Amino acid sequence: MKVGKGLLGLGMVVALTSTAMAGSLSVGGNYFGGYNDVTQKNAAGAAGNLSQFDSVANIDLNYKVSDKLSGTIQLQAGAGGGGLFDATNTATITDANFTYKLDKKGSITMGSFDMPLGLYTSRLTNNAALSSPLVVNPLMFSALGGKVGTLNTIGAKYDRKIMDHDVTIALTNGTDESAANGDGSLGYVVSMSKDHGKATTGLTYIASNDTTNGGTGLNADLTGVIFDLHYDINATSAFRSYYSVLSFGDNTAATDDQVTTWMVELTCNKGMIQKALRVSSWTPDDSNGGGSGQSSVLPSPGLATTQGGVAVVTDQTVIRYEVGLGYELDENVTLVGSYIMDDYAQESSGEDTDVSAIVVGANVSF
Repeated sequence: MKVGKGLLGLGMVVALTSTAMAGSLSVGGNYFGGYNDVTQKNAAGAAGNLSQFDSVANIDLNYKVSDKLSGTIQLQAGAGGGGLFDATNTATITDANFTYKLDKKGSITMGSFDMPLGLYTSRLTNNAALSSPLVVNPLMFSALGGKVGTLNTIGAKYDRKIMDHDVTIALTNGTDESAANGDGSLGYVVSMSKDHGKATTGLTYIASNDTTNGGTGLNADLTGVIFDLHYDINATSAFRSYYSVLSFGDNTAATDDQVTTWMVELTCNKGMIQKALRVSSWTPDDSNGGGSGQSSVLPSPGLATTQGGVAVVTDQTVIRYEVGLGYELDENVTLVGSYIMDDYAQESSGEDTDVSAIVVGANVSF
């Protein structure tokens, strides 16, 4: 997600290149280009739906100054004007950080980075970077960071191995993806995970009050707990899941702020073929579809958008079904096809807002 502008990004790259002369600098990244079709049931013809080719790219600059000091700068860009991918046609800095190793078990990261929201954070689609044929992110992460993006933040992060547990503590500006922090309130995340062999479990707590920040964040008093369970079924297949309870406070006692979310996913990679299935759910405590009584800052995580003046009500359950298929053309090119269906439990102003989408394209790593 966006942190800076293109000229700033170019300046930082030039400065970094000069600084890294004493160490090492590697350049890599990803490209995704293809076709997407998004159809919403209550949309009036082509004007309310998407049918377009799109392309996006990430450029990763990884530098190592010494055995203890390293860092990353990532720039993202796209064709612009897309409805599924949000990247503009101006290169934008999304990550700019350095990591200092304290010892064999601990490190500190400073700068902008992805909010460490549990085990699944590293598997999210981040503009052109895909971890599986499932192009669109599950509902909880779509609400927090974007349907094809992550929740970026600026701050400090401490990682340490403690008694076989991986512990992360982050103190940041919160959910605003820039340096803007007008209210002076800081957000924090505490996350812990353990590798049990085939299974990995994780527990994450987040708190970030951005109700008076007036920035580009969630503008909510966000608190939540996320529980992760990942299990390697065999050498080629894996099961991943999370269960979370989030609260999007709006400083109004009379509204229901809480949402329960979950996800289950199966992946199978055999030879050149990648297969994946995922179901994710989003259920507010107030889910009657009445359009009132829920938090005024409750996100709408699905793909449905306002059509003909009819806004999608947020007090309802949404379930996202996804099927993905990938074919590794070679070690750097994967052909991807993904089908997405967002099932909305309630109508909005008497209209059905269910959405179906198809994304096909090529994902290139370099």
